[in-house]
Amino acid sequence: MCSCPSRSRPNLDLRRPASTIGAIWPREHLCEDERVTDRLDHREALLGIDASMRKSNQAFMERLLFGSPLMYRIKRFIIEEVIWKWILSGLFRLAPNPMPDVTHVIEGKRVLLAACGPGNVTTGPACDTAGEIVAFDISKDFASAAKTHHPEWKTFCGDIVAIPIFDNAFDLAVICSALHHIPAHASRVLTELARVTDGRVLIVEGTLPERGLLRRALRVWWAIVDGGVHYYTRTELLSVFDELGMEVEIAGQHGPIRHMMLTVLKTRPA
Repeated sequence: MCSCPSRSRPNLDLRRPASTIGAIWPREHLCEDERVTDRLDHREALLGIDASMRKSNQAFMERLLFGSPLMYRIKRFIIEEVIWKWILSGLFRLAPNPMPDVTHVIEGKRVLLAACGPGNVTTGPACDTAGEIVAFDISKDFASAAKTHHPEWKTFCGDIVAIPIFDNAFDLAVICSALHHIPAHASRVLTELARVTDGRVLIVEGTLPERGLLRRALRVWWAIVDGGVHYYTRTELLSVFDELGMEVEIAGQHGPIRHMMLTVLKTRPA
């Protein structure tokens, strides 16, 4: 996914506190290319869709919307303030349907924030009560911005399907509104997140309805403002959890149209 000079993992001794990670991260393992490489969706071939055109459009949208922390803030304002609050909750009077409270899952824990973006993503739960936070993103600019916004975090640039951290290093891994931007399938991403945790994975992801007008509307809207690789349905994600043997501990849907799905998964048997 990223053109790092080496795929080997730094020998990070996580018997030491996670706060030492930022200090010993070798420079040669930083990503030099923040673009996420795309993959051919098999369904496109079956449907005869021009994959090269889709890839070109997606690459343009990702550069436009995620090329810098500033553009990300503008996008976030349009979606969260204008669309969600002013139009859906204000004009159309839709209930905000707040996110489930998962403070008890985060409080005091050693937390890994995967695909952390610029560190100001508000589609997921606040992690302020965590005992310790390590965050990473495939974009160097975003990882740097996250460090600026949260100097208390330890941040690095890394690949979510090859996290250079020992097994069972964290109590909780968190990934918010990022699965649809990752070319690798959700099962591969979750397997890697589960590997580095000794407890739980918390996911927040926008999901598509199985069918109907809202599904078509969301696909068009996300194509305009998001440029993701693949948008999952709730059924698809639940199927992935089941295949990986992950137990759903907490599940809820929130947002004005209840398309945001929050799930807390147990990664180790009780």
